[in-house]
Amino acid sequence: MMGSETVTVSVIDIASQWTGDYTLLWRIPRDYQKEILPGYKGTEVQWLDEQLAKVRGRPVQPRNNTVFDDELVRQVKEFQLANGLVPDGIVGAQTLFRLNIATDTKAPKLIYSQSSFPLAGRTAE
Repeated sequence: MMGSETVTVSVIDIASQWTGDYTLLWRIPRDYQKEILPGYKGTEVQWLDEQLAKVRGRPVQPRNNTVFDDELVRQVKEFQLANGLVPDGIVGAQTLFRLNIATDTKAPKLIYSQSSFPLAGRTAE
């Protein structure tokens, strides 16, 4: 999508022009300073809990003094494993990046759909 317009491009057209290199710009959480580790408290842990709630489809429950406790560590590890990351429970750049992709509705995404693409039957929109 570009603005309110959706543009459909065949994978062949993309492959003929693309070298494979790309630059991705993404937003880190406002209060993020470094890795979020088990036992931490604060706004970045609250943000983490909210993002995991969105990913898991559960209601966001605003809480004061959210702690990066064992339950939150478990959820982070499940998210990491499901996204091809080492499930260490530490929220570093790669985990933040994947959370951003999963929850940021304004982030650009490639969407695959069935079409008349002759080889694979797929196009990227």
